[in-house]
Amino acid sequence: FIYFGDYMEKNIPTSIKDGFAGRKEEKRLFSAYLNSVISGKSVCVMVIGPPGMGKSALLREYAGMAKEAGSMVIDLAAGKNESEEELTGKLKLETERKLGLELPDLKGITEVLDDIKKRLPNEHNGMVILLDDFDNLAKAGDILQKMEKLVQEKNGIGLVLGATNMINESREAKILKLEGLNEQDVRKMMENENEKDGPKLGEEFLKMLINDSDGNPKIIRIICELLYGKLRKDEKVISKGHYLVNMPLIMSLLSRDFFDRMYLETPKSEREVLKKICESETSAHVSDISKKLNKKTGAIAPLIMRLTARGEILRVDRGIYKPFARIFSRYVLGRG
Repeated sequence: FIYFGDYMEKNIPTSIKDGFAGRKEEKRLFSAYLNSVISGKSVCVMVIGPPGMGKSALLREYAGMAKEAGSMVIDLAAGKNESEEELTGKLKLETERKLGLELPDLKGITEVLDDIKKRLPNEHNGMVILLDDFDNLAKAGDILQKMEKLVQEKNGIGLVLGATNMINESREAKILKLEGLNEQDVRKMMENENEKDGPKLGEEFLKMLINDSDGNPKIIRIICELLYGKLRKDEKVISKGHYLVNMPLIMSLLSRDFFDRMYLETPKSEREVLKKICESETSAHVSDISKKLNKKTGAIAPLIMRLTARGEILRVDRGIYKPFARIFSRYVLGRG
């Protein structure tokens, strides 16, 4: 299969980026959904989580599982503000490449999927379409409703969609919400996937890493990559001291490779709201943010919705929000 996303960072060592840790429950659930597709049923799954939480890596894992099971696998990623017609064109090209045939000039996504299903060779155990960055689409809600309707009407189709947040228009999708990695997952990712005599993660460092990153795999990988490179040959453990001493370099690397792109795309009015949320030690209520900015709640609410849609903040409870990672708060506040 072909993956069109950009999850893998070029500067992450092979020994780190080849690892896939944790997500046992998510893989177990997908295995059950895949069995349903193979048996002739159809299912729609939506994998959601903030930036860097491993949605793309999990979708690649799912693609491998489906391919191994003998399913026809199409793996794509939606571009920013991409239209249904553009997405349909990408789907047609990839399907023609895999099946070695020419599809008719159909415009709608459901028409193309239906046509592909009819042409699918008998040796395939159903068809699995994986579409990452689904919420990038210009009319994601409308397209989702069409795809869910197709799943209701046809047999043997599996749709797996990756998105930062839940698409409100969804009626049929089974939701898999990704949580941060725990200490055991991080150890497996950073130690078991490397040489047996390689550096270990110190207890205090690991606790700080999980706390600051909120278990975000991308943040963890960037930090550990830097610290691995800073260790002397005789050092076998990454300590809390290594972490604190290298914090300026860590923040610089996170800014360059992750945070800057998110922040620079954020309008000034939303940055003001984001900063007030980051100033709170844990989370902030909409009413408190309104008071601090001396603005009405009605004016703040749509800004918070857009910040949430991009994954910069997470909804904790009704009216309560927090940054997607504590170290991201440090970045935002450091920009002034």
